[in-house]
Amino acid sequence: MIESAVDVGVTTDLRAFLIYGFAVIAVVGTMLGLSFVLGQRKNAHSKNLPFESGIVSVGSAQFHTTIHFYLPAILAVPISKELGIPTETFFWAFTISILVSGLIGPRIGKAIDRLGGRRVLPFGNLAFAIGLSILALSTEPVLLFVAWIFMGIGSSMGNYDSAFATAVSFLGTKANRVI
Repeated sequence: MIESAVDVGVTTDLRAFLIYGFAVIAVVGTMLGLSFVLGQRKNAHSKNLPFESGIVSVGSAQFHTTIHFYLPAILAVPISKELGIPTETFFWAFTISILVSGLIGPRIGKAIDRLGGRRVLPFGNLAFAIGLSILALSTEPVLLFVAWIFMGIGSSMGNYDSAFATAVSFLGTKANRVI
């Protein structure tokens, strides 16, 4: 039987996909199996200390960030080259997202107080998803700015401040241990 070149290509692609899928399942299964065999994390004084660059943080002077803040450092140059814009323009869009996040932050806080975090936080994830989708589909600078505006909204609705406020509303004074 003579196979066409298209059939061979599809078969090769399917085979590669199946091999990849089995490899992923094997890795995840191995990780889960090892975690079951090795048991739970042992509690020790040194394991509960935060460690970043050898400095133990004191109080709440920590600056919590999410992918919204790490993404530009990694993708600014490739996205700028792809869109044919200066890197500075990319960072202006990012700066606008931080501005949007700061401007709507108080309103988001009031919404969390009024409606509760369970009703507000999911919309932050939705705004992030929309922003990242638009960023992936951006073909011109205007779409880049729209994407970052959505991510600024998502940042305000779903980042640490909103999550911490929600934790405090649920746990009260016991929230410090969670935060």
